[in-house]
Amino acid sequence: MAAFAINCDDCGWSLNTSVDEPAISSQGATTATAVKGTKTAASQGAKAPRSSREADAHLEKAMQRIEKESYEAAVRSINRAIVAAPLNRIGECYSLRGYCHLKLDDFVRSEKDCTEAIRQSWNDAQTFAWRAAARGEQNRWRHAFSDLEKAWHLSDDDRDRFTGLMDSYSDACEAWFEKQEPTPATLSEMGWVHYCRSRYRKAEDCFEKAIEMDADYALAAAGLAKLIFENKSSTGRYRSDRAREVLQHCAVAMTGDSECHQVVLPIRIKIHRSKADLDRAMEDLNHLSALAKDDSELAVRCCRLRFEAGDYMVAIQELSKMLKSDPPPADALLLRGDCYREIRNHSLAIVDYSRFLKLRRNDTDALARLAESKLAIGKVDEALSEVEHAIDIDEACFSAYICRSKIKLQQGKLDEAITDCRKASLIDNSQPQVFATLASINFKLGRYTESIEEYSRAIELEEDVRLKANLLYLRGIALYELGRYQASYADFKKACHYRPNHAGSWIWKSAACARLEKWTDAIAGLQSAIATRPSSQDEYRKLGAPVATKAIEFFDRQQQRGQATPDLFRRRALALQFLGEFDKAIEDYTNALRLDADNVETLIRRGQTLYSVGKNDEAIKDFKSAIRRDRGNDQALFQLANTRFDMGQYATALRDVKLAIESSPRNVRYYGLYADVLQKLGQHEGVIEALDRATLLDSTDPVTYQKRGQVHMLRRNYVNAISDFTRSLELSPNQPEVTLARGQAYLKADQPQQAIEDFERVLTQNLGMAKAYSGRAAAMATLGRHEYALIWLTKAFHRFQRPRDLSELVFARGKIFVLMGRPAPAIDDFTTVARLMEEDDKTVAAARYARAIARYGLDQPEKAKRDFAKVFKLDPRNEHAALALQWLNDPESCDKPKLLEPATEIVRPTRPGVVRSAVTLTTPPKDWTAEKPYHTWILRTLDKKEYGPMSRETLNLWIEEGRVDFGMKLLRADWSKWKRAEKIFNELGVSSEPPESDENVDVRPE
Repeated sequence: MAAFAINCDDCGWSLNTSVDEPAISSQGATTATAVKGTKTAASQGAKAPRSSREADAHLEKAMQRIEKESYEAAVRSINRAIVAAPLNRIGECYSLRGYCHLKLDDFVRSEKDCTEAIRQSWNDAQTFAWRAAARGEQNRWRHAFSDLEKAWHLSDDDRDRFTGLMDSYSDACEAWFEKQEPTPATLSEMGWVHYCRSRYRKAEDCFEKAIEMDADYALAAAGLAKLIFENKSSTGRYRSDRAREVLQHCAVAMTGDSECHQVVLPIRIKIHRSKADLDRAMEDLNHLSALAKDDSELAVRCCRLRFEAGDYMVAIQELSKMLKSDPPPADALLLRGDCYREIRNHSLAIVDYSRFLKLRRNDTDALARLAESKLAIGKVDEALSEVEHAIDIDEACFSAYICRSKIKLQQGKLDEAITDCRKASLIDNSQPQVFATLASINFKLGRYTESIEEYSRAIELEEDVRLKANLLYLRGIALYELGRYQASYADFKKACHYRPNHAGSWIWKSAACARLEKWTDAIAGLQSAIATRPSSQDEYRKLGAPVATKAIEFFDRQQQRGQATPDLFRRRALALQFLGEFDKAIEDYTNALRLDADNVETLIRRGQTLYSVGKNDEAIKDFKSAIRRDRGNDQALFQLANTRFDMGQYATALRDVKLAIESSPRNVRYYGLYADVLQKLGQHEGVIEALDRATLLDSTDPVTYQKRGQVHMLRRNYVNAISDFTRSLELSPNQPEVTLARGQAYLKADQPQQAIEDFERVLTQNLGMAKAYSGRAAAMATLGRHEYALIWLTKAFHRFQRPRDLSELVFARGKIFVLMGRPAPAIDDFTTVARLMEEDDKTVAAARYARAIARYGLDQPEKAKRDFAKVFKLDPRNEHAALALQWLNDPESCDKPKLLEPATEIVRPTRPGVVRSAVTLTTPPKDWTAEKPYHTWILRTLDKKEYGPMSRETLNLWIEEGRVDFGMKLLRADWSKWKRAEKIFNELGVSSEPPESDENVDVRPE
């Protein structure tokens, strides 16, 4: 850029007035060198395609002609390059041709070529600068300064030059405007130039004057809407009560062209979302997406809006499509990294941030984000290195100081953490996160008063409702710690209002209520926590039991004083309901209804309690009675739908839950039930849409993400399933069933190592989850560790008594035997599963199906045929069994099914070497035997190696061959502890030396 001198005698435009004309040739040479560098880089690897070599030759000739200032001839060479160039080089060609047109004073063509280069993802700082020059020469100052601003952001090493350029030519721009007659068009244009230069007061004056001249001038209205919404207006900060004013400006702007639409549609989307008007928000987002069809920059902005709404997976999908272009749009990489970071997939986030930094190596915000992701996975030293690199580049990098403060906080260096926070606040004291970080540091230091002050400042600045709810929640805890229960109650109440699906807020609100002896509110809060997190209800009931007991004692005393009112019965019933004393609760609710028969809340509460004891018909009567008295009562409609859903009445449940949603469209629980009903009805697309709506309303509900992940699993969309399960676990880490589901998704997505980590994490939380054992074994087998998987599964048998759990492990072992090409033990295991689960037709069909495949592999076609026939009888929809049966009956009728193909690899079992002389067994075979599936054994040698699982017959053979010796240990599948071999087989009581000729160790039998 330093060498391109573009001048206009009329307006004084120049990108660099200090550079004389000969320097242009110098820049041309630099550009030519860059093109040659690309060619050289390509040639270092595989030979470049012919089209690329031809394009390079034409571009090199164009460079030579640019150096000689023969721009028309250069254009001809570039035209030939465009024809020959591969897709990933087209943008480069258009960019260079745009420069040549600029030198030929053909500004329209120059702008068009630069625009095409940017559309082809060749959006470097130089191209934006050339387009800025072309637009400036056409007196299109607003667009010119917008391009210069983008060039500034893209130019890591030369930002001071661009800042100087914008400052220098602002005066020339203003001088040109002074010569123009003030019209709405010129005033609006100048207003946007001031906006690009961050001169917001001047911009506002221009927009207001334009509106005074023409109240319906779209471009000016768009400018005012943007200034007000972004808190850059002199009329004060944007508040929700100003939404109507902003929307009015947006409505005027929408009468303008697509550029006006691009300005105000993101504003309208955010306002609609804040008001929970999701349909209008989605309509506007679809409109904006349509405008972004051929505009990668606008497409990234659309994805940014999805990101801000918590719709991370859709954003990732859209960004991934964009990133298939070559070169990829850098901003799309950065945003996808942000999405991965939000769903706690920090490994992929780090990959995207690193790729982005290769394109823009000095982007300090990206360095700070990379540091945060590295910090999240425990790479503290690397995170600190990245953030300090960012500070070296820009000492005024706000995000870098905030990130370093978090690193110091994690390291326990609290004084240094506070110092970095203070530095960040000096750079920008309008960001709530700096005060939130300070508050958390003070809280950790036990300085609750200072913590409250900082949280208060953060709350005042925070505009995102979800983040504000979290800040209120944290401030409430600090207030509670100081014994300021009334103030903490007020904060928790607001937090529950903003974020109704956060169980922690309800729990803390209940605690504050108990301190204030607001017993009814305390119990209601605990009930809301249970409704929000049903999986934690036992914990919450235990936590709230003392509160409920005190409440009942209080109400009992009131009744003894003769204060038996409907309200008293209702409140005591609520406490009894919480403690699980449902019969007493029903009695109190009934007494309340005798005194006040039309109380809708009491009818709903009694209906809920009746539902809890399985009296669904009576519960439905209460819910219907409530609806007759209050047609639009969403709680009654929801409870009615939920009861009918449990009764299998899906069609009527669907109708009721739809009515509940119409009455209260912001309740996330309703969309969860709606999704469950649609799932039962087989309407999978509707399920995803319902759960998408739920996440838009509340991106902090782990149950919603869990449900959506399960639907993605059913649809075999494993990547999305993994992301949803990850998000659910981020919000509520102690969910072994979700961790298990994610492990299964990893396994299906061919990521066995990640699957193993999840299955092991599950087992640290709950050793009784059989699917975690089978999943880990399957993942180990995928990695080729078949024998280890078999041994590990067999050693877990003793933990399970339930037939279903035991069958899960035995079935998994049988499948591994099949993978190893060992059909005989596989048949044994599948037979055991069929016997254990003989009452479950689905499992029996699966076991017989697997056994049929194994029997065919063991050359038992008639037995295989009988099994396939039985499977088809149990499950007539099993097309694979039907096809196998058809081929077995008539091989000429169809192709051989793939499931009957032999194993591609035979993995022979390992056996220990001979360690002693032959042994003659005298222990009767019937001794130490067990029923299936516990009849298999594992051997541990003196060097701690393990072999098996093996049958008793194989074990006897090994003993006779001298492979088992004194001191070795044996484990039968139903034992929890090893036993010494000589304790079981007396023949091994004396150690013996092995034959001198035997050197076999870990040999596989032929």
